[in-house]
Amino acid sequence: MLELGYCVVGKHGGSLEALLAAEAALRAQVDAFESLDIEIAEAERAESSHRAALRVAAEALSTARRRVKARLETDVARELTSLAVHGARIRFELSERAEPGPEGLEDGEIVIETNAGEGFGPLAKVASGGELSRVLLALKRVLMHVDPVETCIFDEVDAGTGGAVGDMIGLKLAEIAEEAQVLCITHLPQIAARETTRLRVEKRTAGERTATRVERLTGEARVAEVARMLGGLDITDRTRAHAQELLARSGPAT
Repeated sequence: MLELGYCVVGKHGGSLEALLAAEAALRAQVDAFESLDIEIAEAERAESSHRAALRVAAEALSTARRRVKARLETDVARELTSLAVHGARIRFELSERAEPGPEGLEDGEIVIETNAGEGFGPLAKVASGGELSRVLLALKRVLMHVDPVETCIFDEVDAGTGGAVGDMIGLKLAEIAEEAQVLCITHLPQIAARETTRLRVEKRTAGERTATRVERLTGEARVAEVARMLGGLDITDRTRAHAQELLARSGPAT
């Protein structure tokens, strides 16, 4: 024992004070380890509490989803019918997850039957480009008062339509524009006439280079463009009057 004590004292500087300081440091390390065990236990209790709260919130979200799911399917299907996707049925399928995550207890998928008897399939695989745009339009129309998205972009939402259907699409786009900014690429005068800002996009080739030009149309240029969309290259007084009539419904452009 005396030899061990001598070796320890010698190792820590050969004095009793150094030995006591080393003992205090070792005791502090032991206390820290004991404190770490306490902190780990507290962290585990907090994690368990948070997981329980997460599950309660996720279950409440699941209940709300089931409550509105059928109504949303009906409302969107009705909008699709008015957008000339006749007979379309849409479902919002929920598949349960093993553990709740940021999106709750389920993963969601939109499935659609665009024609009677064809069966349901994933929206991204079954619907054409025009149908996808119109499904988005229908969803935005149904959810326009609760959707936090501030800008909606519709590319060729009028594909495969015209006449009264195009007019209906234009009307719904205008309604959404009351709640959010709407950017729409269209070739239908019934839709174009409802805009408040008109931009004409042209591609031109000069020499060996091709450039895209974007021009804002106002006044007579705006009327002429709608007339061109109505009548092609041959713009008559009647075509121009029809263009003015379409534009009058949407009010002045900005």
